[in-house]
Amino acid sequence: MTDNSNTLSLSPAEKNTLLLWGIVGILLAVASLYFPGNSVVFNYQAGAERWLRNQDLYAGPEGYLYLPQFAMLFSLLPAKLALAEIGWNWFQLSVMVSGLFYFSRLLNTGEEKSFFPLLSLAVLIIGWTTFRNGQATILQLGLMLWSIVLLENQRWMLTAATLIAGLISKPVFIVFFLVVIFFYRNLWWRLLLFGGCAFLVTVIIKGVDYTLAQHLGFITMVQQALSYGEGHEKTNWAHFFAIFPQVAGIWVPHKIQLITRLLFAVLVLVAVGVARKRRSSAMAGYYLFALSGCYLMLFNPRTETNSFVLVAPAIGYWVAISKHRFQDKAYHAFCWLFVISFPFAKYVRLITPGMWAWGKPMITVFFTIFLVKQLFSKEDLKE
Repeated sequence: MTDNSNTLSLSPAEKNTLLLWGIVGILLAVASLYFPGNSVVFNYQAGAERWLRNQDLYAGPEGYLYLPQFAMLFSLLPAKLALAEIGWNWFQLSVMVSGLFYFSRLLNTGEEKSFFPLLSLAVLIIGWTTFRNGQATILQLGLMLWSIVLLENQRWMLTAATLIAGLISKPVFIVFFLVVIFFYRNLWWRLLLFGGCAFLVTVIIKGVDYTLAQHLGFITMVQQALSYGEGHEKTNWAHFFAIFPQVAGIWVPHKIQLITRLLFAVLVLVAVGVARKRRSSAMAGYYLFALSGCYLMLFNPRTETNSFVLVAPAIGYWVAISKHRFQDKAYHAFCWLFVISFPFAKYVRLITPGMWAWGKPMITVFFTIFLVKQLFSKEDLKE
């Protein structure tokens, strides 16, 4: 594969796409100025305030769900809610867009049009509500994309720092984190270094007692949150096992859920291993990103409907190559179906009144099957 990921020259299409993202940033800022508090930033800010006051961060499975370092960093934003929202949204957007840009360059052969515009459209269409809500999922996505780019370029220290930042941004980053360190064991000591530094900073700022208490509280909260997600028949969870109670009124027993998660975790590792043997280095990185993202969406007990932006770049890749590599209109239209089905997934409530969250995990199941088929296909992808 021709490496054009490091060149700074932009095509007209890439410039227009960056302009589009700039408009998105302006729209988010206007929304924050006129409708402050219409996002989850208020909850993040509440955690930051408790951090500043040396109060307990955690209050059960539906309370604060982030590491203490997240509260510490969020406390650096302005106290005024509207300004905090703008600063947070712009920061997230910059990390995600830059990661998406270099990720798209990584997958491009250099002999075809840029993938960045179509990947961006897929992310916007699937994840618009996530952007508006200010959810840390956007930052998580950006750090996942940056991790793949840095791994491809063998920037081990930066990769380790990015992975630790991912865990701080969102604890569910752990799925992607574990898949990466399974295959890149030379990262281990670097991760211990950066993880230790992240812990040490909180100790220096807040002292040993408060820091230890909050980290232990975080562990307890994670256990409670997972049990709550597995056992609570809430109609707005959007993971694989939530499909059954929403569609058929059947809740899958906890043991079966656990066994299934473990089984598919092994299958994800096997599939990524196959990708590393059968595909180019860049495409192996793509499959690591895509398969770990699909696994997280389907088997995290607390998956919400706004979280599915994490699989958007993986879907957008097929939209891009069907157009720019294969020039196949029927194939291109088929790939677009995955994208446009997400914003319409809420209308499954017409089939199951009162139950609307099972549409997106069902689409993700179909996409995962498509992804595995493509992995084992003998089709020449011109990598």
